[in-house]
Amino acid sequence: MTTAPPEEFDYDAEPLLSQIPASGKADDGPWTWTPMWWQSCRFGPDAFDALMQNLVRNPNLLSSWLFRADILPEGFAIPAVEAAAAEANVVSSTATALPTFHGFERADERTVIRRLIPRNTLRDRPMLQTCVFYESSGGTDHADGDGLPEKDDRGGGGGGPVQRSVVVYLPHVASAADMPFYHPKVQGVGFLHEWRPSSLTEGTTAGGPEQHGTGTVSVHFAFFPATTAVGGDDDGEGAERDDKLSRPVLARVALRLVAIVHKHGEGVHRGYVKRVHHDQLVPQARVQDRYTRLKETYARRLVQTWQEATDPTKHVFEDLAIAAFLMELWADMYGGGRSTSSGQGVPDSFPGFVDVGCGNGLLVHVLNDAGYRGWGFDARQRRSWQQYGNARTTTADGAENDEEKPLRECLLLPSFLLGGADNDAGADAGEAQPTTNAPPTREGRLPTHDGRFPPGTFLIANHADELTVHNFTGARFRAPPPSAAAKAATASVSVTLGAASTYASFVEWVAAVAADCGWHVEYEMLRMPSTRNAGLLGRRRAGAGEGAAAQEPPIFTVEQARRVIAKYGGAHGFVENVAKLAAEGKNGTSHARNH
Repeated sequence: MTTAPPEEFDYDAEPLLSQIPASGKADDGPWTWTPMWWQSCRFGPDAFDALMQNLVRNPNLLSSWLFRADILPEGFAIPAVEAAAAEANVVSSTATALPTFHGFERADERTVIRRLIPRNTLRDRPMLQTCVFYESSGGTDHADGDGLPEKDDRGGGGGGPVQRSVVVYLPHVASAADMPFYHPKVQGVGFLHEWRPSSLTEGTTAGGPEQHGTGTVSVHFAFFPATTAVGGDDDGEGAERDDKLSRPVLARVALRLVAIVHKHGEGVHRGYVKRVHHDQLVPQARVQDRYTRLKETYARRLVQTWQEATDPTKHVFEDLAIAAFLMELWADMYGGGRSTSSGQGVPDSFPGFVDVGCGNGLLVHVLNDAGYRGWGFDARQRRSWQQYGNARTTTADGAENDEEKPLRECLLLPSFLLGGADNDAGADAGEAQPTTNAPPTREGRLPTHDGRFPPGTFLIANHADELTVHNFTGARFRAPPPSAAAKAATASVSVTLGAASTYASFVEWVAAVAADCGWHVEYEMLRMPSTRNAGLLGRRRAGAGEGAAAQEPPIFTVEQARRVIAKYGGAHGFVENVAKLAAEGKNGTSHARNH
């Protein structure tokens, strides 16, 4: 069963929210709350309440221009909020008195003050906003003037009891001219839910007991007075502001709001289960704040100087998101840090990183520039490498110093795969074993790396699809579907990873290999502009414990590594393939990528 589409109120429609003037402050209101759009709904008051609490915590659901909301502590004094806002460059004015409405009372005295954080802080500043929850006085109204009008199709008609709930957003802004871009240019936004119950039975909806009846949800705006709506300038900016204050523009905003509220409310009614859970390893606010700083520092320059054939916006913002996550993760792993010229704190105990399969080298460049020492290597150099630090690594006589380059061209050939007939752990016992030595290193051939790094080095594998063992021989491979146990392990992180997709199978297969190598595998669904955003982290050995219970984990031996490789198909032919690729020399094109 589908509900009817949204409908717009007439311009001269009577307000459904009647605000009571504040005592002794006739000049301070009451505001007129103009009804904008409404839509019939099947979700009851409990589902509406659960929905609105979620929207208060996650304003990005209502506006893609917003990152998040920082909820200020309960009971935080308004003057303290305003003072802190001024120091933090937050849009704010003296908070208005909480409005009182005919027929409503504050629901459990619930009032939330939040700080809205925009995605683009170069365009807009954060803003304080008060969110107030109301419900019908005495729980229900009757259609006698305060409830739904008789013959009003919005509530299904009739004169039965009506349950009404209202949530209003009050921005701490004195005039429309001061309003950030991401907020409609009004002094208040109201969401009204009206519900005529037919019966109440116990059910399983996410909003509580399943409620039967008919209802509507509507959006209401409190417009700014004409005297404070627009600044005194007569330039183009003022004209643009006039346009954003016009009824048609605000009506489009209200239509979007009512559609989003209706969509998510119906989802709560149907028992919607969130598909992806972010921020399992590092708090959202820290990663987003770091990402914002990185974007302001690097994004424009990196996009403008992009030298690859691929889309710069995709790769730049993805790598900045990964860099932000890594920096905050390292802050947790390695403790406090020292200040750097870029203002980022680098932990004193940071052991360095290596990006294995670094591609275009952008991630290595950003991390190095922010003060995190490390390097990356790949089978083929990219055009970008010169501008990402390699141009500075020359000796006094002009010769290249490969050892000092942050981005190096070489192949990975683990040392334990060399050394004679026992190097191929995955071949059948009756099969003749190859006896391949390390690839020759004469001039023109690619160098190899034996996979041995200083203790504690943090390894990054951003392009792990090219590094896992199914590519050792170049043979076709598809990871098997996740097992029931694997699905259960990732259910708390992502419904998508629990599905039988090729990507989910691959992620679970890589996690299984890591677990067999003795790692305690952690999951994070990164907040980045990519559908393939699963992150796997191994920072503790399985069984090592944490904190006071931590103990030295057992050493993972070469023989154990060979057994794991054998379990997953072996490395038969891998050494020969490395030798072949190295022999193609630095002018070869095999396996080259432009990412």
